[in-house]
Amino acid sequence: MKSLSLCVLLSAGVLSLGALPSQAMAPAELVETPPNHSVAIHRSEGNCPAQVDLWVQSRYYEGGGEFSALVDTAAIAGRAVFLEAKQDFVEFAAPLKPQYASCYGYVVSSDEPQYNLWFYKGYVYFRFDLQSLPGRPLSEITSQAIIEDRPFMRWAIAD
Repeated sequence: MKSLSLCVLLSAGVLSLGALPSQAMAPAELVETPPNHSVAIHRSEGNCPAQVDLWVQSRYYEGGGEFSALVDTAAIAGRAVFLEAKQDFVEFAAPLKPQYASCYGYVVSSDEPQYNLWFYKGYVYFRFDLQSLPGRPLSEITSQAIIEDRPFMRWAIAD
C-alpha cells in the first residue's frame, strides 16, 4: 500500500448535490452518518449492485473550496487498497463480495466526471481523475486514505 501527497492542477467541477455542510467533518466521522449521495451502476453483465453510495462534502470559503468523497465500497466489497497515484489522478481497488464477483459495469456521470467507478474481474475500482474536468483552475489533492476499508480523497480548489 502506498500513500502519496499530490499537488495538481485540477479543473472546476463540483458535485451538484445541493446544500452541504459548511464545516467539513473528519473522514472517520463521515461513516457515523448515512451516505448522502448515490450513483447508479450501468451493468454490462453479471450480478451487480444497483448503486454505490458515497459520503460527499463541500466546504466553501473566500477564494475557493474543499471537497471530500468517501466511497461506501464496504457494502459491496472487501478492504480497499491504493493502486496508483500520479499528479492527475488517484486510484483505489477492492475485491467484490462473492455475490457481486461476476459484475462487469461502471459508473460515469457527466455531472461528476471526476469520480469514476467500474467493476471488472471481481474488483471494484475507484478513480478520481483531474483530467476529466473542464476549466483547470489551481487545485490540489490534499488527502487520500483508506478509512474503515473505504477509499477516501479530498481536494481543494482556488478561485
